[in-house]
Amino acid sequence: AVSALLEDLDQRGLLDEVLVVLIGEMGRSRVGPGGGRDHWTAAYSVLLAGGGLTRGQVLESTTSNGAWPGKRPMTIPEILPTVYHQVGIDPNTMLSDEQKRPMPLAPPAGGRCGAGRAFGFRRLLPTICEDNAQQNEVSF
Repeated sequence: AVSALLEDLDQRGLLDEVLVVLIGEMGRSRVGPGGGRDHWTAAYSVLLAGGGLTRGQVLESTTSNGAWPGKRPMTIPEILPTVYHQVGIDPNTMLSDEQKRPMPLAPPAGGRCGAGRAFGFRRLLPTICEDNAQQNEVSF
């Protein structure tokens, strides 16, 4: 289904206009003794296609058994700002919560806010990141 979508977008001349993002929240462990597979959060798949991105790149892979990230793991602070940038949203935009506390739209690249900051695709925890504060503020 994904390849058909990408082919269709390409044939219609829309692939450079549409960013397709597929991200799994986790991988699966190898088959266990009982035959089942468990959640495996150490490595998971991300596919970005179209949206003006350079085609035909593989930026990272897992170890040969699929258990661990390879030599240069991609992280949420790298992936999410890339998605925002490609769809025309400044990843440095700061939002304000109901108490007017600043919270970054995207996690800072390189983890400049230090370890322990929790960012994810499902929700963005309101944290203050002084070194990423920008003049782009949006209230919601």
